Amino acid sequence: MGLDIYENIKKGKYQPGMEYPVKPKKPFLKKGHTSESVIEYYELLKRYEEYNKLYLDLLDQWHKENTKRFNVFRADCIVCCGLAGHDKADKAFQMAYDNAGGNMTEVIDELDQLADLLI
Repeated sequence: MGLDIYENIKKGKYQPGMEYPVKPKKPFLKKGHTSESVIEYYELLKRYEEYNKLYLDLLDQWHKENTKRFNVFRADCIVCCGLAGHDKADKAFQMAYDNAGGNMTEVIDELDQLADLLI
């Protein structure tokens, strides 16, 4: 098993390159509002909708980046454990991922044990 995959984990190769975006808080109209506060609320709501659209775009980017890096991690794990080209490699990876609870180093260890059974 190659130790470089552990180094890649330490270096953050498989982590998304951006922070998870923060969802903006939706404003609310306070009890006992006046006509001025309704106008202020309307302006806040327009600004919220703009921020929310930006948030959704950033969230989409984050998910795409996360999926891309997860697929690289999966491919590296499969190659590292000697399952490249094996017809059960993806199933074994999924089992290892589920058993390890998503912890990357434990996924590798679980997959290596499954690979011993398959090879």
